[in-house]
Amino acid sequence: MGELYLRKTNSYTFYYFMLIIALMITNGTTAQTVTSPQVNFAQRTAAATPEKTIYNIKGDFTMLGNTNLTLDNYVDNLNNEGRLMKYVDIDGDPNTWNSSMATMELSNGGENSAIQNCSTVIYAGLYWTGKSEDADTFTVSKETALEASKNVTHNATTNITNTNYKLTITRGGSSNDFYPIYTFTNSFGNTYAFHFTNNNGGNRVKLSVNGGTLNNISVDHNSGVATFNTPYSLPLDGTVLKINSITRSTSQTLTELQYQDASNSRANVQVFNSINKDYDKKVISLKGPGASSYTTFTANSDVYFPGSAYSGIFVGYQEVTDYVKAHGPGAYTVADIALIEGNNSNPGYSGGWVMVVIYENPAMKSRAVTLFDGYAYVNGQRSGGGEFGNIPISGFTTVDSGPVNMKLGVMAAEGDIATNSGSDYLAVQKLNPISPSYPADYLILNHSGNTTTNFFNSSIFPQPAVGASNPILQNNTGVDFSMFTIPNALNSVIGNGQTSTTFRFGSTYEVYTIFGFAMSVDSYIPEPKGLISVNSINNVTNPTVLNALPGQAINFSLNISNGGTEATNNTIVSIPIPNTAVFIPGSTISTNTYNGFTTAN
Repeated sequence: MGELYLRKTNSYTFYYFMLIIALMITNGTTAQTVTSPQVNFAQRTAAATPEKTIYNIKGDFTMLGNTNLTLDNYVDNLNNEGRLMKYVDIDGDPNTWNSSMATMELSNGGENSAIQNCSTVIYAGLYWTGKSEDADTFTVSKETALEASKNVTHNATTNITNTNYKLTITRGGSSNDFYPIYTFTNSFGNTYAFHFTNNNGGNRVKLSVNGGTLNNISVDHNSGVATFNTPYSLPLDGTVLKINSITRSTSQTLTELQYQDASNSRANVQVFNSINKDYDKKVISLKGPGASSYTTFTANSDVYFPGSAYSGIFVGYQEVTDYVKAHGPGAYTVADIALIEGNNSNPGYSGGWVMVVIYENPAMKSRAVTLFDGYAYVNGQRSGGGEFGNIPISGFTTVDSGPVNMKLGVMAAEGDIATNSGSDYLAVQKLNPISPSYPADYLILNHSGNTTTNFFNSSIFPQPAVGASNPILQNNTGVDFSMFTIPNALNSVIGNGQTSTTFRFGSTYEVYTIFGFAMSVDSYIPEPKGLISVNSINNVTNPTVLNALPGQAINFSLNISNGGTEATNNTIVSIPIPNTAVFIPGSTISTNTYNGFTTAN
């Protein structure tokens, strides 16, 4: 009985201990939400060659672009969410409201002494993205000052200059508690009466519109001057009258006539022109090197314009190959993306553009280049543990042997520069995992402009050289694109003969959208070349005139070289010989093998 008792006690204690561990593990882990791309990623092809998904070229891809919206008070490490944003507008054209510039360079920094004027563009695609209004089309207003701010006083008969408003000042209140009332009346009889009371705190200034209820107006008050925290706008026909402040005598016993005296009461105002502009998210303007005006491009039905869904982040695309071929390398300016100024809580307003260009140059390395686009949105705030998703990519091809060097380009929208630790990442699946698990079977990516815990950080990488872009900002407030080489020691991530991979993206705090990947892989291909040289004609060595008469013998040599990076095998050389020529019986063919050829094939 004692033995049984001891076993029962031990068993009970063991299970109790395991229960505590199970509870601790369960309470310490929060499951992440899984998301899927809203638009599956597929290879983007040129309209002229829709069947060509991989470009096997001597050349590469490049990316250029910029942001068209920035912080009203720019700071390197502040996010756009909940902060006032303003247009970037660098082109000096009053007809465009937002614009930015970037320079196209087509030699990979002079790879193998390549000259970009010898490069040929074979594909160019323009992407643009933003967070603005939910609707695809909308109207925005812009104000420009007609004049400097000025003080106006009581005048019941004459309009304020450049407006249809008059200002009259009357007296309100009661004995020993009098105060001035500033009434702006327009030509239609609408009235805006500001009561500058003797109250303290938030109800010092009150407004009544057309004789209606008095409502408090937020002001800063100092010694009889009430400055509006936001200038109050009075509508005009095509213009706006803004009231900046009102001033009064602090006396509470003045007569109405005394309050009307300019020394006792006045208002500071400014008149602005108000103009409207219609925007369409699917329309964008592009100006290339040497162009005197913009060309308008309209997006295809893809990539995605989600309205209010997915935080309203839109992505447009249009091929611009012919345009870029015509204008060549140099400065490209993109204008009038459908963006708005102001502030929005989360995500903040943002917008910019990226151009992907695939080009060839005979001096550069051989590469296989391809481009994928789609739409993958993540909301790290959706649940306590965040959100992640997978983007399968297939259709590229790596070399059959040797090191695999892959350059990756990534395009995304709405990554934040300042964020919570561990908030967002991009990872690529390592080679041939048996059952992929994160993070063990993934390489978490980064470059020198970001970190593994904040990959999407409003950076443009590599950062352009001084003068190559306008503006050049560390913080592009929601515009993210980069080009870098994937670390791939011993082909541990991307292997030989690989045609597909999977990217994993996620966040525990941020909201962002990935919409493009560009890839180039070093190619090892043979480039056999043949050179025929005439040695003799009719036994005359190195004849100056290459003429052979009927019956004369021609002796020649064929030099074969391989200018590529892969051995040539079973190469066939075809020599066109006139059908009247015959092979001389007894002639011999001699061969020699030189470095670069493994056999005399």
